[in-house]
Amino acid sequence: MKDIINLLSKLFTKKSYSVHKNLKPIFIICIIVLFSFTTSCKVKVVNLDDKEVVDEDEIKVYFDEGFDASLVIDPNWDTKIVPYFIEEAVDINVLLDEAVINPLATTEKYAYTETEENTNYNFIVKGTGNIISVNDVSKGSLNIDLAPYDNKTDVIIVIGPIISSTLNSIRDSYTSLSYGDFVNQLEWAKIGNRIKDIIKETVVNNLDIETLHGNTISFYGAFTLVKPDDYSEIIITPIKLEIEED
Repeated sequence: MKDIINLLSKLFTKKSYSVHKNLKPIFIICIIVLFSFTTSCKVKVVNLDDKEVVDEDEIKVYFDEGFDASLVIDPNWDTKIVPYFIEEAVDINVLLDEAVINPLATTEKYAYTETEENTNYNFIVKGTGNIISVNDVSKGSLNIDLAPYDNKTDVIIVIGPIISSTLNSIRDSYTSLSYGDFVNQLEWAKIGNRIKDIIKETVVNNLDIETLHGNTISFYGAFTLVKPDDYSEIIITPIKLEIEED
C-alpha cells in the first residue's frame, strides 16, 4: 500500500504539476479507493483438497477449539452407522430397473438430499454381482456385472487405497449427519475424510486384491448423482463387502 502511494505521489511533484494538474482529482480518488479496500477486505482461506472456502472468523473458531472427527464417527460406526445402511439399503437391481422406466421418479423415490436446494442425490444400495475387472492403482475400483450377467459393467465399487475427496456418498446419505451440525466446511470435510479412513481400515483392507477378479461379491454402500435423471455411471462407496464362497 505504501509503495503504491509513493508511486502516485511522484506524479504530482511541483516539477510535474503543470503536466499532471488535470490528474490531481484522480490521485485523490485512488488514495480513497485503496484505503477503503485495504481496511474492508475480508480474508478467505481455501482448502484446495476439498474446494471449500471458510471465513476468517470461522477459521479462528476452528483453530481455537480444534475438532476431532473420530470422536463423532468412531463410537457410532459399528453400533449406528453401518446398521443404518444395512437396514435402509434398496436392491440396486430394483432401483436400476425402475430408473430405466422413469429416472426422475426413481430419484424422487429413493434419493436423499439434505435440502431442496441440494444438487446432489444420494442413494443407499445393496446388491450382488460378478467382479469382471479390478483396477488396482491408487484410486482403485471394481467393475461389477449385475444379474442377469452379460459381462458388462453395471456399477463401479471404489476400493482405494485413495478414495477421492469428492466421494462423500456415505457421509451425505446418513441422515443423522448434517452440515448444519458443524461449525464450518472444514469440520464437515473432516467428517467425510474420517468415514473414508474407516472404510479403508475395516472394509477395503480386508480384500485380497490379487484374487478378486472373477469372484462374486455382495455389497452395501451408497452412490451420488449430480443430475437426477442420469444413471449412466454409478460409483458406489462401500460400507460392507463380502466375497461369496463357491
